[in-house]
Amino acid sequence: MALRQDLSSLYAHIHKTAPSHVSEAFKSSDRDMKAAFNRDKAVKAGDKLPDFALHDGTGKTWKREDLLNKNGLLLSLNRGGWCPFCNIELRGWQKILPQLHEKGVTLVSISPDAPEESLSRREKMGLDFLVLSDPDNEVARKLGCISTQSEGMRPFLESQDTAWKDKSLDVPIPATILVDGEGVVRETFVNPEYHHRLEPTEGLKWIEKLQKP
Repeated sequence: MALRQDLSSLYAHIHKTAPSHVSEAFKSSDRDMKAAFNRDKAVKAGDKLPDFALHDGTGKTWKREDLLNKNGLLLSLNRGGWCPFCNIELRGWQKILPQLHEKGVTLVSISPDAPEESLSRREKMGLDFLVLSDPDNEVARKLGCISTQSEGMRPFLESQDTAWKDKSLDVPIPATILVDGEGVVRETFVNPEYHHRLEPTEGLKWIEKLQKP
């Protein structure tokens, strides 16, 4: 089943089974985030990937320069382990990881999860690629991929993670970004409607284009 089908099925299931007030809180927040999104400020082809220094689950620091790869750096910006849509997407990338490795591509996921949460998520989901922590959404802001959920979402988020009581409602806008070896963004997929993500097979097409002589 294609990724978009999995995501659409999950979205329909959530709104079919959730209490009406929860479903409406989701839909209201979705509308607000879509309306507030400024595509002109979001990362686009031709931009330079901004500098960053992020930790993985072991505490190791990774900088932009550590990840750049002449064969391509593929970044998946997602909202965190609490988001089932993000988890489905990452499993999709895991499925084609052998093909990415064959092409020499580096795949990295970035989310606001704390380093220890990123490590736990990677282990539980069996992810064999790097998962980095951006707890203050610094990279997401630099990329113009940030949105604020409505206050009505806080009770749900706190039910998933008690730490949300002290957290901002800012979350990354899910994005997939292909970067060349010089740090130049070559392709992007950014969508404020979080249940829409890039098909991994489309990502492979991006890479073929990048690597074409």
